[in-house]
Amino acid sequence: SMLSLFMDSQGGNKLPPVNEILIVLQGANQNHGVTDKRVLNAFEKYLDDGNTTMDLFNALMELFEASGFFGKKKKSSKTNSESDEVTLDPVEAP
Repeated sequence: SMLSLFMDSQGGNKLPPVNEILIVLQGANQNHGVTDKRVLNAFEKYLDDGNTTMDLFNALMELFEASGFFGKKKKSSKTNSESDEVTLDPVEAP
């Protein structure tokens, strides 16, 4: 599961290995004909351009967050001291 990439067996956060991240990226692009070799070449170019594996991880985390993978924050109008509520409800179109 995608969630198991980011959680250890005790439920804590973990940084997934690069090979697992690349497998997910290739799997997400199968419908577009992206092969393992193309993913590896793109990753090598990404590193050659001065990026790090941590940069890739951060970009993926931003993508997951923007897509609602971790749920969305629901603004509460009760009081300013209460924190935002996280929900798994679908995001409403504007």
